[in-house]
Amino acid sequence: MQSSHTTGSLPLAAGRPPRGPLPTCYIGAIVTGSTLMAILIAGWLAPGASLAQGNKAADKGAADKGAADKKDAEAEAEQIRLIEREPFDVITLDETNKNAKLEIYPIPFRGGRPPARPSPTSKIKFRLIKDDKEYEVAWRNILRYEPFDVLLLREAERLRDAGTNGTAAEKLQKQRANLDEAFEYYLALQTSYPSVPGLAESLNKYLYLDAANLTRSQDYPAALGVLETLYDRDNNFKYSAGSPGVLAVMGSLLTKILESYKQKGDYGSMRQMITRVAKKYRANRPPAINAMAAELAKLAAAKRDEARKLVQEKEYHAAIRASKEMMDIWPLVSGATELNEWIVEQFPQVNVGVIQPAISHDAQRLENWGARRTGMLVHRTLVEFKGAGNEGGQYSLSLGAMQRADDYRKLTLNLKQFSNEDDSLITGYQVARRLLDMANPKSPNYRAAWGGVMEAANVNDVMQVEVELRQPHVLPESMLRIPLEPIKDATVPTGNGLFKVAIREENRVHFQVKGFEPGQRLAEIVEHTFDDTQFALSALRRGDVDVVDRLFPADAARLAEDLDPNDSIAVRQYALPTIHMLLISSDNPFLANRDYRRALIFGIHREMILKQELLGNREIEGCQLISGPFAAGVGDRNPLAYAYDITIEPRGYYPRLAKLLMVVAQGEVELMAEKRHDPKPQMKPFVLGHPAYESARLACQAIAAHLEILGVEIKLKEFAPGVTRDPDNQADLTYAEVAIWEPLVDARRLLGREELHGIDSPYLKHALRKLDAAQTWGDVRDRLLDLHRTAHNEAAVIPLWQMVDSFAYRKQLRNIVGTEGPPVWLYQNIGQWRLSATGNAE
Repeated sequence: MQSSHTTGSLPLAAGRPPRGPLPTCYIGAIVTGSTLMAILIAGWLAPGASLAQGNKAADKGAADKGAADKKDAEAEAEQIRLIEREPFDVITLDETNKNAKLEIYPIPFRGGRPPARPSPTSKIKFRLIKDDKEYEVAWRNILRYEPFDVLLLREAERLRDAGTNGTAAEKLQKQRANLDEAFEYYLALQTSYPSVPGLAESLNKYLYLDAANLTRSQDYPAALGVLETLYDRDNNFKYSAGSPGVLAVMGSLLTKILESYKQKGDYGSMRQMITRVAKKYRANRPPAINAMAAELAKLAAAKRDEARKLVQEKEYHAAIRASKEMMDIWPLVSGATELNEWIVEQFPQVNVGVIQPAISHDAQRLENWGARRTGMLVHRTLVEFKGAGNEGGQYSLSLGAMQRADDYRKLTLNLKQFSNEDDSLITGYQVARRLLDMANPKSPNYRAAWGGVMEAANVNDVMQVEVELRQPHVLPESMLRIPLEPIKDATVPTGNGLFKVAIREENRVHFQVKGFEPGQRLAEIVEHTFDDTQFALSALRRGDVDVVDRLFPADAARLAEDLDPNDSIAVRQYALPTIHMLLISSDNPFLANRDYRRALIFGIHREMILKQELLGNREIEGCQLISGPFAAGVGDRNPLAYAYDITIEPRGYYPRLAKLLMVVAQGEVELMAEKRHDPKPQMKPFVLGHPAYESARLACQAIAAHLEILGVEIKLKEFAPGVTRDPDNQADLTYAEVAIWEPLVDARRLLGREELHGIDSPYLKHALRKLDAAQTWGDVRDRLLDLHRTAHNEAAVIPLWQMVDSFAYRKQLRNIVGTEGPPVWLYQNIGQWRLSATGNAE
């Protein structure tokens, strides 16, 4: 059960129970009877003793046994809390019968309560819990009859009012423990016994004392939540005649909370608290609220005047900051809304919260989400990926339009007038040279797939390029997702893209539109780096950022559950999933052995890591184990899963088989070294490198733990933020999240050792060559399935799982999702983004 200090209030029953003092006993008239005396003679002077019927005397052996049973029963009862026992009632007998207490099975009285004034001559029958036998007793011999709900309430009040010893801190801690336990009793009463007399008043006192304890512990927000619950139950409540009313106590507590926010400079939280309390309590709001609101209005007015001055001086960055602070402090100040709307219209700035910062900008990076996200901003590519189509991806020429010949042996590029950063035209000659350079084996920019298919590049009328192919290719444009100029340094702030890196700070990067003039649709994007997704989402709710990029599935599911259709925030999935895997990153002889790589797969409980560590035991469509390096698709959305062979099941978790394969592999590695007259390879700890964010960290820690069970020592190495490859080349394995947008092209980039280290396998090379030679979509499909099977058999990578990522955004940012569906990456539709000023003010 939850304690009250974590919930801030106690769950209430549907109907309020009647008020009134808690009755301590139900007193009846006195009646004598031999049956009752027999009960006492048999030892029933306390709960748990054995009971004899009639007037027969017990012999000494029976008496000794009864005493022993009584002692055992009392000891057992002391170990079980009242709330954990099955319901029972208690009869307390009169002084004549030595005030014995008998635990009995509850009696179903008419009306649900024992009679307040029973007839002096009447009797009741009851069944003792100890021996499950029925007895009869006169009401005049009963001093008290206590139903189980009354017992629960008394225990709750005992815990609530219990005194404590020790230092002030120890007393506070002990009282907290008592209040937490009392909460369990009150919750049980509210749920199962809401009509017990005196519950309402007793619960009100509990809430008051709970709030007092939380206040002394300086947990002011929790204390306020408890007091608000008390106010809702009884707005005139006083703990005692001389105590202040609940509203006065709330006012004092609110002052403490607001002063704390003020000292921290957290004016947004301060404003939200004032607005909420004023709206809820209206004329009854504490006087401190009005004074604090006036103080915020004064601060906001100063920020308003500062923003106006900065606008006149054309200091737009500073003006935006001052305007945001004004709206965060008190948006109701005169002129605030109009000024903020004007600034947003003249200098639209979109703030994006990211967990994976971009320290480089390269749209071609398979395994670097941040570099891929910002690459298209800084470096424009010749051909742009627009999304999935019926046959492979859909592409467009960024500089104009392109046309593929019916025989798939010619690609025509019609260039439009386009200026780069130097205001010089991009001509057909420049494009042709770039394509020829990619086909030259001696060039550092050589691409094997493109070199194998390109025959010639002819320029017509300066702005048209005709590319002739050696053989038909189903999608030649997919190989042209390349920067217009080779990227020599992906960290440079300026490329040929529409944006440039204007300001780079510790946790903030400004991407500004080149040649911006006030009034354009978008001025700049500011990426704010957060260490934790929850911090980023908090900033989104406050309005500090407009978008949060890349929510992992469990985070996205939790956020979506908290939203309603009228919420100012929306969550959407990206169009394509990412593939998580361990890449072979070194020439370690053991990792070069196929059996050893297979052993690693069998030795990692991938399903448990995915479901428990990463998904939080949620079932999320599209998040699943995989058997190879390609995406399996998401439900019915399966456009680019044409490379995935669904007949190949992911390998399971078989640690014994993994250990056996490791022994076999070690023998094979040592035998190979002996044949080559090399020194005997020594098994050393493997270095597992991973990016610096929480999901990768959790996954790698779990992977290391599983492998260490098998005797494989793993050393974890966390890269710097934004880094996805080991700059020191120390990692043997690298945790990677790979984006396979077009398997036809990306397969070679992943498995062909062109960009990533990978393994040296003749079987993989042969499968890739066959794929390069495919001339129809049927051939492509068949050869990719063969490649999947080859990669599976070779354990070319350690496949882990497929994940479906999401992003969250404020609805004031429009067109982030295009008309053709969700984007593949965040800035895919950046040209259509529109930012309105609404959504920040309350």
